[in-house]
Amino acid sequence: MFPQGAEVDLLTYSCRAWLFGARLSEQYNMMTSHVLGNLLKSGDHDLAHEFLRFMPDMAWSHYLRARVCLMRSEFAEAFIYFKQAAPELGEFLHAQANHTGANGDQRQANSSTSSSSTPLICLARTNVCR
Repeated sequence: MFPQGAEVDLLTYSCRAWLFGARLSEQYNMMTSHVLGNLLKSGDHDLAHEFLRFMPDMAWSHYLRARVCLMRSEFAEAFIYFKQAAPELGEFLHAQANHTGANGDQRQANSSTSSSSTPLICLARTNVCR
């Protein structure tokens, strides 16, 4: 009934090693955000919508929820989630744009730096904003 062989054993071992090696209780928020981001990137709209119930209540999750709503043409709900995510994500972007460098000098963001850093942050978080 089930496939047998060395390949199946290797796959089973790899899955178990990943599950037990991952600290799910410590990194749940990050992992669920990455999973939803990958579902959005791959275009699995229905699966992404079903996965929303596992998302934690945080700004990045609200942003991803808004992206799912946009894909489903639920614009009013997307607006609400974007509005909830904006303050905290704005603070994060501001902190990234004005971070202190390795040599201790403060880098100030000008218009070209801040506009180019936003997509990079999105890419680093979920690979959604390409």
